[in-house]
Amino acid sequence: MTPQILLVAASYLANAAVGQKAADNEPVGPIMNLPGHTGAVMCIAFSPNGKFAATHGGLGDGSFHLWDVSKRKQIYQVGDDECGGLSVLWAADGRLVLSGGDGGRGGGSVILQDPFTGKRIGGVITQDHVVRSVALSPYGKHFAAGDWKGLVYLRDFKSGAKLREFAHGSTVNSVAFSADGQLLLSGCDDRKLRVWTLEKDRLERTLEGHTAAIGCVAIAKDGKTIYSATFAPNGDTDNTIRIWDAVSGKEISKLEVGGEGRSLMTASFSNDGRRALTGHENGEVCLWDLTARKKVTSFREHKHAISSLAFSPDGRYALTGENNQGGSAMWLYRLLP
Repeated sequence: MTPQILLVAASYLANAAVGQKAADNEPVGPIMNLPGHTGAVMCIAFSPNGKFAATHGGLGDGSFHLWDVSKRKQIYQVGDDECGGLSVLWAADGRLVLSGGDGGRGGGSVILQDPFTGKRIGGVITQDHVVRSVALSPYGKHFAAGDWKGLVYLRDFKSGAKLREFAHGSTVNSVAFSADGQLLLSGCDDRKLRVWTLEKDRLERTLEGHTAAIGCVAIAKDGKTIYSATFAPNGDTDNTIRIWDAVSGKEISKLEVGGEGRSLMTASFSNDGRRALTGHENGEVCLWDLTARKKVTSFREHKHAISSLAFSPDGRYALTGENNQGGSAMWLYRLLP
């Protein structure tokens, strides 16, 4: 990264709040398109304070982007050959970003970097297979990385050293920790959702009901409720979000969120567990009230299939990205007044 980019990034970090007052006056709904990706927007993550976002581009792009959401503009982008990012998240203090993806030659990689300077922290953490999802423990001591071969590695956050290994036998598309750090969830191609107890190092229970690959998992802060959704990378989806009792493993309810011509491609759950965003094959983005079990609204700004989406930490905003070779739109929405 050039010195000019470093200088600009430092300037944005110091003045991120500028323009926020104007943003507070924006109406609920679509705000603007944030162009910059030339291929699919594979993953999106807001910073803990909600002012920044990190994204990775997929096939035809292969770059890491940092956005100033409060100023509605890109800070910089840089090529990332060592980690074709399929998953990205921020550390709790907002100073580091963890990315997992394709390390090349059929293998996987996880990298840790300072998003504001682009400086790599430590070396590339390699895995034998492409990393599909990463999750950081609540206290930031370790992270989980699930890969396409069906393995989840629990690693030390700073050193990358492998601490434990959980075998699934099927591609792991999504992983998530409980708020107390005691449980690890994993959603897989085999249509099963698994709950692991880290302290006892064992599979606690398996949740079954989905009829397609699980692409997104989450657990409520109180640890009582689990959420999951399927996705359709190859046309395989049951177009549902399911809500589970975390203790018994029983399905509480099922929401039909997709259908013919608008297959469910990806989903995201708000931090408070009350809402979900779904992205569809026809470019539609829908907001759901999980308490009332109904759709709140839908957005139709995208012209191509949705490949990623994310809530801001406070749930007031959302970012969505599409899959279009040659130029993918990324839209910013205001969801709450």
